[in-house]
Amino acid sequence: MNYAQALAFLNALPQPKHWKLERMKRLLSEARITPKFKAIHVTGTNGKGSVSAMLYAILRASGKKTAFYSSPHLVDWRERIEVDGKKISESEAVRILKKLLPVIEGMRKRGNCPSFFEVTTAIAFEFFNLKRVEWAVVEVGLGGRLDATNVLQAKHAIITRVAVEHAEHLGETIEKIAREKAAILKPLAVVVTGCENEALGVVRKQSAKTKSKLLVLNENFSFDNVRASKEKTVFDFYGSVALQSLETRLLGSFQAHNAALAVAMALELGLPESAIRIGLLNAKWPVRLQIISRNPLVVLDGAHNPDGVQALVASFSEIFGVQPVLVVGVMKDKDWKKMAREFSLLAPQAVVCTQAQNPRALQPKILAKEFSKYAEKKKLFVAKSVATAVGLAKKKAKGKAIILVSGSLFVCGEALALLRARRI
Repeated sequence: MNYAQALAFLNALPQPKHWKLERMKRLLSEARITPKFKAIHVTGTNGKGSVSAMLYAILRASGKKTAFYSSPHLVDWRERIEVDGKKISESEAVRILKKLLPVIEGMRKRGNCPSFFEVTTAIAFEFFNLKRVEWAVVEVGLGGRLDATNVLQAKHAIITRVAVEHAEHLGETIEKIAREKAAILKPLAVVVTGCENEALGVVRKQSAKTKSKLLVLNENFSFDNVRASKEKTVFDFYGSVALQSLETRLLGSFQAHNAALAVAMALELGLPESAIRIGLLNAKWPVRLQIISRNPLVVLDGAHNPDGVQALVASFSEIFGVQPVLVVGVMKDKDWKKMAREFSLLAPQAVVCTQAQNPRALQPKILAKEFSKYAEKKKLFVAKSVATAVGLAKKKAKGKAIILVSGSLFVCGEALALLRARRI
């Protein structure tokens, strides 16, 4: 088996009709994989990737051998599994998958075949064990309670903002979704949260139930004096200590919110100020207000739900102004009507609707019809591929117009690969 064959095998694994944590536990048990690292478990609707990336960088800056597990990947599956800044190699991935094959096939024969994400998670945990990492920052794939990563007995957790998303799996109210996410809390854990209102009430109840130490943004720690530019985001932090003028190269005022959660956890872990400053500055997380090209200026942002688009619009307006040429593609299971309304607040000079190469992608003509409520017909265009869409956007960009690619991590991932390879 080579790497291409390994990927084909993973992608062909069936999607279970029902999510059961017992299946993940069975996979690890039969493969004799017991996580031996300390974990920081991160969930939430928006911001969990950025928070995880920042904390990962801070831990590395402190000198600790640290792993990072994230999803989805943008270009290469190996992006999901990283140790000390290096992705898992193709040969290491294949070797671990080969070890898992007899277990996977045995479970398949018993009608309980593990999924792509479950097997990927098992590969990650085994890789982290082999690399003898001390800490792993582990991002939840979906929800929390039944997510494959919840087999971890993590004593540290972060819950970012919670909004309605994946209602078919998590519930249709903030409270139901928050309950799914708060279920990652283990007894006597330390939890940092940026939740508000109903979601915060749910997290409080779960932290009390698990006798966890709860640190709440704007109660136990805070941030202010945010300065956002095209180069970096600067803010002041107030918690167990005051840290002035912290800097991150992740752009947008909303990143100060995310960074504050990472800093609060870093201080709970006893990490030094020097590591916090260096880590925040070194943190990388692609397609979050990422400038990928400067002639013309092309910005990628993977905002993929109304809350995320709202934050994007506020920060994009603050840093770049308005009236970009918008390249947008969304998944049909998202609240794309509200997303279109939020995007329209940028008053784009043109909107190119497109779709990722993904079966969940919404047809661009349907999205364009929704945008017609907010933009003149002559400003609306449809492109069947991301490559065609970005190429068209470059032709439509007038003067110093900025091209913004957004609406889906899958769309941004395709654009990132194409722009890096200079194919468009």
